[in-house]
Amino acid sequence: MAKEILLYTSINSYSVADFITALEDAKNSDICIRMNTPGGSVYDGYGAIAKFKEFPNDKTIKVDGRADSFGAFFLCFCPQD
Repeated sequence: MAKEILLYTSINSYSVADFITALEDAKNSDICIRMNTPGGSVYDGYGAIAKFKEFPNDKTIKVDGRADSFGAFFLCFCPQD
């Protein structure tokens, strides 16, 4: 079962730091990002995407509500089946 990582807030330096820490903690697992975000900072969001792209295991994203603004852009970097 994939480890779930929540992105349930605005995308900013604090939430991205927490997101990157969660990715590091899950480095030996598959992950599922559960997203419900109004979007946020483009520059901070690129940091989250950079780390997400480096993640070596299987990864998926599920939208639990909304993925507005940069949240929608983030979805472009999720592997598609």
